[in-house]
This record gives sequence, C-alpha cells and structure tokens, in this order.
Amino acid sequence: MGDLQTGSKDLTVKKHAGAIHIKNDISCLQRKVWNVLLRTAYEDLPDTTVYEHKITVKDLCEYAGFDSKNTGYLKQALEDLATTKLTWNIIDGAGKHEWGVATALAAAKLRDGVCTYEFSKSLREKLYNPEFYANIDMLILRRFSSGHALALYENVVRYRGVGQTPVLRLSLLRDLLGVASNSSYDEFKIFNRAVIQPAMKEINRVSDIAIEVEPSRERRKVVALQFKVQENSQPSLPIEVESFNNSLLRRLQEDFSLTERQSKDVLVTHSEDRIEAVMRYVGERYKNGQIQQGKIAPYFLKVVKDGDIPMESSFDKERRQQAEASSKATEKKARDEALKQEFAAARAQQVRAAVEALSGEERLELEAEFTEHLLKNRKSLVTYWNKHRFESKLVVTEFNLFVEQRFLPTKDEAFKAFAATRK
Repeated sequence: MGDLQTGSKDLTVKKHAGAIHIKNDISCLQRKVWNVLLRTAYEDLPDTTVYEHKITVKDLCEYAGFDSKNTGYLKQALEDLATTKLTWNIIDGAGKHEWGVATALAAAKLRDGVCTYEFSKSLREKLYNPEFYANIDMLILRRFSSGHALALYENVVRYRGVGQTPVLRLSLLRDLLGVASNSSYDEFKIFNRAVIQPAMKEINRVSDIAIEVEPSRERRKVVALQFKVQENSQPSLPIEVESFNNSLLRRLQEDFSLTERQSKDVLVTHSEDRIEAVMRYVGERYKNGQIQQGKIAPYFLKVVKDGDIPMESSFDKERRQQAEASSKATEKKARDEALKQEFAAARAQQVRAAVEALSGEERLELEAEFTEHLLKNRKSLVTYWNKHRFESKLVVTEFNLFVEQRFLPTKDEAFKAFAATRK
C-alpha cells in the first residue's frame, strides 16, 4: 500500500494532468483530501492486484490540514468524493483531447483509525500515466483556504516549466473551477472579480508559484485567459487564519531563535510531532557543542525541512509524557509549598502590625478578650497563659490565630489574593 510518512520523505503529488483538467464542483477540503489519497496510492496505481489503498486517519487529516478528531468532517468529505462526478478533459502535447467521467472515489471506509479507499479502474489509468503529471507539493496544498484558488493552482502549476499556460476558453475555466452551473458567472466581469482575481491573489500569497493573467479578446470581448507562471521564492503564509500551539510558538522563538514568521511557517507546514522531535534532536546537539553558537536557527530550519531524524515511538512518547507530567507535578508541589510558606510569613507580619497599631488600652482589652476565649475554647492553654504569657509558643500560636480572626480577612480569601500577586 502507498504510505504517507512524516519527516524528510517525498511529499510531492505526482498528479496526472488529465486529472488536473477536471470539470467538477468539489470543495477545497475535498480537493485536499483527494490529493493526499492520490499521493498515498500513487505507486500502486499500475498494479492490477492492488485495488485498495490505506492511510491512517491521523496522517490523512494532518496533510489535508484539519483536526484529526473531527472525523465527522472527514466522513462527509469522503462521502461527497464517492458521489462526485469527475469529468476530465486530457490535453496532450499535440493538443488532442480525451473526455471521460468517473467518481472521485469508487469506495471509502474508516475502521480502527485507518482509511481504506479505492479508485475506479479507468481513473487509475489516467492518474498514473507518467506522460501527463504535474508535481504538487502537499505542504503547499494545505495552505489553501479557497476551493477556487486550489483548483486554479492545480491547473496552472504543471506549466511552471514553460512559463505559461495554453490559452484557456472561459467556458473551460468555469468548468475547471466548478462554477459553470452558476449563471452569475456567465458575465466575465463578475467571474473575474469574484473568482479569478481572488484565486490569483491567494496563489501568489501562499504557494510556490506566482501568476499573472493575460486576456484574449474577440471583437473587444474577453473570451479566454492565459496565465503566466513563474517561481514564487518567498510565498507568505495565511498566518492570520491559523490557530497556533502557543507553547511551541514561544519555544521556537525563545529556544531556537526563530523569528515569529519563521516559527509560524514551521507550525503551518510541519506536524507538531515532527517539530518536537526536531527540537529534541537540535537541542541535544547544541548542548553537546555540535552546533556553532549563533547558528541554531538556520540549523533548526534545515533539519525540520530536510533532515531525516529519529521519530519517537508511541511507547517512548508515552514514557516521556509520563516523566514530564511527574516532573511538572513535583515542580508544582514545590511551588505551592514555597507559596504557602511565603504567605504564612506575610500573614504573621500582618498580625504583628495589627497588634502594634493598638493603643495600650486597646491592647489590654484585646488580651482580656483573649483570656475569655481561652477559658471558653482552649482551657488546656489557660495555665500556660497565666504562667508564661507570650513566652509560650503554644500561646503565641493561639494568640496569632485569635488576632487573625478579629482583624484580618479570612485565610482562604487572603491566600487567593496573595497568590494572584505572585503569578
């Protein structure tokens, strides 16, 4: 079976150009899921003895760019793909066309955390044909948020080597971008403003290519478009819409000297498991003096992108997490104990201050009330009070408690307020 791995493995989809020229109305999520499924199955497509392909749900969701816990979202995407008709129109080097129709998936099922799926025989042949494929980086695919942008990207990226696409009729473009059934886009002005221009902006912002468009006119009316394609060496990521692990984001900047944008780029394009594995690997080498001082950031970025580093097994991860949890619990217990001791010292100081603030007459009145308190509630201390007064530690402790109750807020309320000042 095809196997989608993390780490430095090839994450490029070898996507058949005929499959790219698809008339469909599938969503952005469905496109991402389908590309991941294709990458996983690709090497097995020509093998007629292999008709089922498998990928873990975790990997599928990770590379499609959504939460693996949202299985309902995934199930809906797979169900839609299994009922979506793909009408392809292959354009070969000689300009010849082949039309065909199939469903995006012949079947799909989820069981025990694994997705098993099938492509139809006719579609398998088209998907694998080595004469017509475009390389599509799945780390780029997961950045897209618009289905129109992703569909346009898939249809122009194959021409990056020649610098421009063929002249594409507007009717074909509407089919390829899944809006042919919406009559609102029959007028080029609306189609361009609502679909083409936003899609181009997203491609130029988040992908590895930059495109421009040249209209083709007949009798002053736009009837077709041609896209100029070039490399985009510094695509910007849609950082404002991402939800980041703030702990990892902070560590990437503080421990590995990455800028905020570099840190967010790493979090967008790599799994948290891989990032943490690279952190441990790079951190250990730096501590051992194997990384030049001041070079930890570029070294980290190189390893996280291309390095083949050892990943943790589930058993090792569980053991490490248990050790970290135990260490954190011990640290928390020590912090809590230190906080309690600090609070007790502050509380004692407040008691002394309250007593010292009393006049001589008020002090005598307080001690008389304390005597009554002992006779009523702590008779065992009366003898110590009469004989030793404040030289007895037992008496002093009881007296301080008595003063606390008379002059200070309750201990629970005071501790909460005190702890809040120490955060």
